[in-house]
Amino acid sequence: MRKALLFLSVIFFVSVALSAVAKPGEGGDRPAFASDRIKIKLSSDAKYRAELPQDLLSEKSSFGIASLDSRMARNGGYKLRRAHRRVDDYAWEQMTGFDRWFIIHLNGSVNVQDALTDFLEDPEVEEAELEYFMYPQAIPNDPYYASNWGHNNTGQFPSWLSGSGYTGPLVGTSGWDTKAQEAWNYGYGNSNIIIAIIDTGVDLTHPDLRLVAGYDFGDNDSNPMDDSGDAGHGTLASGIAAAKANNNLGVTGIAGGCSIMPLKVAASNGTMAFTSIANAITYAADNGAHVISMSLGAQGTTSDTAVDPTLAYAYNKGVVIFASSGNYYDTAYVQGGNTTQDSMGYPANSQYVISVGASSPTGQRKSFTSSDGVIWYGSCYGTANKDNRLALDIMAPTELPSTDMQGNAGWSSSDYYFYFGGTSCASPYAAGCAALLLSQDNTLTPAQIRNILTSTATDMTIDGGVGWDQYTGYGMVNIYAALQSITGGIPNPTSFIASTYSTSQIDISWTKNDNNDNVLLAWSPTGTFGTPVSGASYDPVTNNSIPGGGIVLYNGSQNNFSHLGLSPKTTYYYRAWSVRDVGKALNYSSGVSISATTDMELSDEITTVPITGNIYNINQYLPIMAYYTYSYSQQIYTPELVGPGGKITKLRFQYWNNFQATNSNNWTIYFAHTSKTDFSENMDYIPLSSLTQVYSGTFTMPSTYGWLEFTLQTPFTYNGTDNLVIAVDENSAGYHNNSSGTLWGSWPYGTYPALVFFQDGSNIDPANPSASNQGRAAFVPKVQFDIQREIVNPITSFPTTWSFDESYFPPQGWLDLNTSGSTGGVWNGVTAADVSAGDSPSMATAGTHSGSGMASFHSYLYAPGTKGILATPPINFWGSESSVSFWMYRDNNDTTTADRVNVYFNTTANLNGTPVLLGTVHRSYTLAPVEASAGWFEYSYLLPAGTKAVGHIIFEGVDASQIVNGYNMFIDDVTIFSDQPLPVQLSSFTAAISADNYVNLNWVTQTETDVLGFYVLRNNSDDLSSAITVSPLIQATNTSSQQSYIFTDRELFQEGTYYYWLQNSDLDGSVGFHGPASIAYSTLDVGTPEIPLVTELAPVYPNPFNPVAHIPYSLKDAAAVTFEIYNVRGQVLRHINAGEKSPGKYQALWDGCDDSGRECSTGIYYVRMTAGDYVQSRKMILCK
Repeated sequence: MRKALLFLSVIFFVSVALSAVAKPGEGGDRPAFASDRIKIKLSSDAKYRAELPQDLLSEKSSFGIASLDSRMARNGGYKLRRAHRRVDDYAWEQMTGFDRWFIIHLNGSVNVQDALTDFLEDPEVEEAELEYFMYPQAIPNDPYYASNWGHNNTGQFPSWLSGSGYTGPLVGTSGWDTKAQEAWNYGYGNSNIIIAIIDTGVDLTHPDLRLVAGYDFGDNDSNPMDDSGDAGHGTLASGIAAAKANNNLGVTGIAGGCSIMPLKVAASNGTMAFTSIANAITYAADNGAHVISMSLGAQGTTSDTAVDPTLAYAYNKGVVIFASSGNYYDTAYVQGGNTTQDSMGYPANSQYVISVGASSPTGQRKSFTSSDGVIWYGSCYGTANKDNRLALDIMAPTELPSTDMQGNAGWSSSDYYFYFGGTSCASPYAAGCAALLLSQDNTLTPAQIRNILTSTATDMTIDGGVGWDQYTGYGMVNIYAALQSITGGIPNPTSFIASTYSTSQIDISWTKNDNNDNVLLAWSPTGTFGTPVSGASYDPVTNNSIPGGGIVLYNGSQNNFSHLGLSPKTTYYYRAWSVRDVGKALNYSSGVSISATTDMELSDEITTVPITGNIYNINQYLPIMAYYTYSYSQQIYTPELVGPGGKITKLRFQYWNNFQATNSNNWTIYFAHTSKTDFSENMDYIPLSSLTQVYSGTFTMPSTYGWLEFTLQTPFTYNGTDNLVIAVDENSAGYHNNSSGTLWGSWPYGTYPALVFFQDGSNIDPANPSASNQGRAAFVPKVQFDIQREIVNPITSFPTTWSFDESYFPPQGWLDLNTSGSTGGVWNGVTAADVSAGDSPSMATAGTHSGSGMASFHSYLYAPGTKGILATPPINFWGSESSVSFWMYRDNNDTTTADRVNVYFNTTANLNGTPVLLGTVHRSYTLAPVEASAGWFEYSYLLPAGTKAVGHIIFEGVDASQIVNGYNMFIDDVTIFSDQPLPVQLSSFTAAISADNYVNLNWVTQTETDVLGFYVLRNNSDDLSSAITVSPLIQATNTSSQQSYIFTDRELFQEGTYYYWLQNSDLDGSVGFHGPASIAYSTLDVGTPEIPLVTELAPVYPNPFNPVAHIPYSLKDAAAVTFEIYNVRGQVLRHINAGEKSPGKYQALWDGCDDSGRECSTGIYYVRMTAGDYVQSRKMILCK
C-alpha cells in the first residue's frame, strides 16, 4: 500500500526577505524560489528502479520510468541531478529519505507551479516542492582591534550620518560589551574547534583567517571561494567569528584561536537554495564542525522539509547551531527588503537553532533609532513566549570591523571592512563565543551551550525591561561570565584517569590541583553531567545527585576511587570537580570528564574443531621435528580452521604414536594475526617482532597418542576474521626421539601454509631461523583451541533459524558444554561428507536436513551416562507465545536404546537452577514420540505460557547405552519464534500544568525501533476509542539510547479532568498506544489570555488525517476569517466562514466533506486562510 504523501503548498508561497544588512540603496528583486527547477522526493521503490545520478556533480536527462519521463517531456524538464550529498549516518538517511530528493531543471516552457502540480500527481513521487532561497543576513596587537566596540567598549564607535557615512559623533556606553578582554585570559580558543560558516564562501587566501577544508554547495565543487554575486559576506562573517588573534595583522575575531570551515551555499548569481543549505549542514556535522553559524534566513517561513531534518541531524551529532534573527529595513533606503520586525526568519526560528539578534553600542536593540545612527535597518525579534522556538534567544554586537575579500573584490577596496552590521554580524559573534566554551570543555552539548550563554548574558533593559523579553531575549552575550560559569575560577584536578580493572570494576585516579582542593567525583550512564550548585555540599549518601545529571561517588581528599559492581562491556562516564570550601563559600571548578568501558564478559570456553577419534592425515615435521634435537616452525590457519573470534586460552596439537620416551621438553609458542596465506620461499618467515609470545615452559611428553595441551600463559584475543600464525620453538636438547619421529595429525590445504627449520647441535634463533634443514609444507598440524567468546546481545528478531552451516562449530553465541561422563560428552558440527567418511555408517545416504552441516551428539563414542549440552545464544522471549522447533534424524528402533535429546528452557546457558523440560526425542523411533520409520522429523515445543525473560534453549544429548560402531544423534534447522516486542519501550508518560497554564506532556523512551513518530490524543473521559488527536506528528529518533520528548497542549478552554494517550506510529503502518496520563485542569486565576504577536496559519494536524483535520491559527489583530479547501487541481471544494474574531488563538475543523456534504476521497488538499490582508495556505492529506 502506498504511503501517505506530504507536499508543500503550491497555492501559497512564502516570501523570502533580506536578513543581511544591505548597503543603503541596495536590495532589488530577491525571488522567493527558483523559476527554472523543482525538487521531488521519489518513493523508495522508484529510487531503486530509476536510472539516477550517483553524486552531486552527475546529471541525467531521464529517470528511466515511463510516467516520470513523460512528465519531464511535457513540462520542459531537460536534466535531473541529485539534491543532497550522502551523509555518514546511513540509518538516518534511509529513515528520512534524504537520499531520495532530486532536482529537475526546466526550460521555462511551463510555469514552475504547474510543473510542480503535475509531478505531485505521479504515484512514483512521495513529496515535491519548489526550490526556495535564503539570503545573507548581512588585548591583542591587531591594528584594528581598538575599533571593535563589541570586544571592549570605550565609547569609540563613530555614528553613521546620512551622506557622510561613519563620521558622526562617537557613541557607546563604556563597558557595554561582551567582556572579551577578560575572557581571553582563558585563551583565544583551540584551533581544533571548528566553526562552520554557511554563507557566500570565504576568501581562501586571506592571511587573517585559519581555515580547514570546506565545500561549495552553491555550484557543487570543492572550491568554497567567496566569489558569488554577493561576494564578501561570508568572509566578513568568518572574521567576526575567528579572525586570527594576536598576529599583528588586521582584526581580531572573538574566537581568534579557532578554525573556520568555509561552506559556500551561494550560487554564482548570489542565490542560496534551501537544498544547498541542507547539504552544507550535514557536511558540517559529518566533517568535524563543532559550531555552525548561518547569517542568512527566509522571512515568513517556520519550517522546510529539506532543511528541518538536517538541523536535527547536526544537533543530535552535538553541533551547536546559530542563526541570525533577521533584519527589517526602511524602504526609503533599501527597496525590496523585509519590513516586518516582530517575526524572525528561518532557520533562526527552529528549535535546534540558537537565534541571535543585534545590539547597538549603548545597550539598545539595533533599530532605526538606536544610538549608532545606522538608520536603514533594525534587528528582528520574535514572540513573547520565552524559550519558544519562535522567540529570540540572545543578542550580540553588530557594526564591527572584519575581514573582507582581498583587494577590491568585496565590500571595500581593502582587505578589511568598517563596519560589518546587521544580525549577520551578531550570529558569527555568538558562534565564536560557543567555540571559546568548547575550547575549554569539548564535551558540552548544544543544550548546555545554550543554557550557559543565556544564563550568563547581560540583561538589556532599555527595550523590554528587567529579565527576558521578546525584543532582546536573555540579553547580550557575556563570554567572560560564560567561561567563568564552567571554570568557576578554580583549577580542575589533573591527570584524571579511568582504568578498567575487570568486568565489574573501574579504577579512577586524579591529581589534586595546586591548591590541594578536595575532589568531587560523579558518574553518569550517558555522559550527561550538570553543574554542582555553589554553596551546596554533595556526598554519596545524603545528597548524591548533581542537578542536570551525575551521581556522586566520592567527595574528599583522596586521589583515587574504585567503582565496583558494574556491568560487563559497559561504558561509564565520570566527571571530577575541584571543591573549594573557604568560609561560607563552597564553590566548584568547571570539571573534567573521562570514560572507560568494563571488560566484556566471556562465555564458558568452547573447544573448536572438537575431537572426532579419526585421523586421516599424519606428518612427522609439524609442529616440531622430533627426530632432530631442535626445531622451529610457523604455520598459518584460516578463520575456518580456528573458529570464531574470542580469547584463546588453550592450544592442543594432535599427535599419533612412535613416542619412545617421556623426556622433558621445552617449547616457546607465539601467536599473531596475519594477512599471509602461504610462504613464498623457505626464508619467507614472519618476523619475531610481529609475534606475541603466549607460552613458554617445560613439560613431559606423554607416551601414548592423543592431544598435547598447552594452557596459554598470555591468552590471545583472536579477531575471528584474519588468519592466525602459530610459531613453535623447540629450544631444549633434553628430548630427542631417535626413531622415525613423532607423527602429528595434519590438515592439508593451500599451497605452502607452513615453514619448518630443524637441526642438531645448536638451538635455532626465531629472530633469524636459518638451519641445516628447512622447508615448506602443504599442510598444517591439526589443532584444537579453547576460545572464550563474548556474550552476545539477546536475540530480538523472530523467527530466527540456525542450520549449522558455519565453517566452525558451535555457531557464534552458542555454547557446547560437557556435563558428565568420563570421556567428556560434547556436540560436534559435521557435514554429509563427514558422515559418508565413516562417522556413522548408517547415515551415509541420509545427509543433512538442509544446507551443508548439522549438529551431532556422538553417543556411540561415550560411556553410558555421558551427557553434553548445546545451548543457544541468549534470546529475549517477550511475547505472549514462544516456541522452539527443530529437525532430528531418528535411526534406530531398539526399544532398549534410550539415547535421547532433552529440550529445556533456562535463564542460564546451562542446566543449573530450575530449567524447564519442554520435551524429549529418543533416537529409537519406537520410543516416544512414535514415528513410523527412520528419517528426519520436525518437533516443536511451546515455552510456558507468558514467558517473558531472556533465556536459552538447551539441547541435552544423553548417551544411555554405548553401542560400539553404533549411531550418532543429529539435529538441524533449529528455529525460535516469539511474538515481537513493542517497537517503543516507554519508561514514562506524564502530564503537568505549565507556568502559563498549558498542559505539558512529557515522555521518555528507553529504545525506539522503526518508529515514524508520535501523536498525542486527548479525551475528557478515560475512553481511548473516542479520544481526539491534539498534536501533529512528532518525529521519532529511532535510537537505542534514552530520548525525551515534550508536547504542549494549548487548546484547553474548560475546566475538568483530561486524559491523554501517546500513540506511536511505526514505519510498517502499525500503531501502539500508551497511557492514559490524567490531569485536573482549571481556568481560574490564569490572567488575561496573551495576544499573539503574529497572524499565522499553523500546520494542520494530524497530517495525514481521518476523519477530521484540525486547523489552528492565531490573530494579532481583529479580523473576519474565512477558509477555503482546494484539491490539487485548484478547485474549491469547501468554504468555512469563521466570522469576526478578536485577537487570540483559535482552531477550525474540516470534516473531509465538500460544501454539498459529500465525502472527499483520499488525496492531497490545501487549506487557504484569509484574515483581512493576511493570506496563507497549508498542505494536508486525507488518508482513509
